[in-house]
Amino acid sequence: MKRFHRLAALAVAALMALTLSVPALAAFDQDVLSGIVLIRTGAPDQDGVMNYWRGTGFFVGAAGEDPEYIITNCHVVEEFILTGKAQGGGTLHVLFDEDDEAEVYLVEYDAEKDIALLKLEEPTDKRISLPLRAPENGMLGDEVYAVGYPLAADMTVQAVSSFSPDDASVTTGSISRLLTESGTGRRLIQTDTAISGGNSGGPLTDGTGAVLGINTAASNLDQNLFYAVSIAEVLPMLDRNNIPY
Repeated sequence: MKRFHRLAALAVAALMALTLSVPALAAFDQDVLSGIVLIRTGAPDQDGVMNYWRGTGFFVGAAGEDPEYIITNCHVVEEFILTGKAQGGGTLHVLFDEDDEAEVYLVEYDAEKDIALLKLEEPTDKRISLPLRAPENGMLGDEVYAVGYPLAADMTVQAVSSFSPDDASVTTGSISRLLTESGTGRRLIQTDTAISGGNSGGPLTDGTGAVLGINTAASNLDQNLFYAVSIAEVLPMLDRNNIPY
C-alpha cells in the first residue's frame, strides 16, 4: 500500500510538472474588435433595382493615429467594381454602428490575389488600425482567430444587431499549413478556424492581435478547411500607396 501511495504521489508530481511546463494558449486580443468594420456594397441590376452585399474589413495605418485605410477581399467589393463603379449608380459604405455609416472609396485592388484597399474621405477616431505580421513556417500549429460579421449566422438567428464591434463573431483554430496557390502565386494560410459568408475580408489574427491574413474562403470538399490570404500579399499595395504599418 505504501508503494502504491508513493507511485501515485510521483504520478501527480509528474503531471503537475508537465502542466507547468506547457505554455498557456494566448487569449484573443479584444482590441481587434476596435479595428474591424462592416462593409456594404450596392449595385443596380439590369432593371435598375439595387442589390446589396456585405463583408468585413479592417483598418491599417500608423499605430496611435486615426486610421482612414481599410483592407478587405476583392470579392467583397466585386459587384461594385464590375457594375456600380463601371456603370455608375453603385454604392460603397462602411457601417460603424446602426445609424452611423460613411462612404468609402476604392483605392486599389488585385482580383487575382483577392485583396482590395479602401479609403475614407478623412481619418476616423471610431476605429483603430491593427498591426500586421507576415506569417512564417515556425507558426504552424499556432492558435489563430478569425474575426468578422458572418452573414450565415445572422440569417440563421435573427439577432438584434447594430453592426458595432460587439456584433462581430470570433472563431478560433490553428494554422495547418502555409502554401502558395498554383497558377496565381498567391500565398495562403490554411487553417481549421471556421469562416462563413460575411467573414470575408476580416482579419485572421494571432494572440497578440496582429493580422496574419485576410479571411477568404471555405473548402467545398472538407468542412474543416478554411483559407486566408497571407498579409504578405497586402504589404506591396500599402507600400505603393505610402501607407505606414
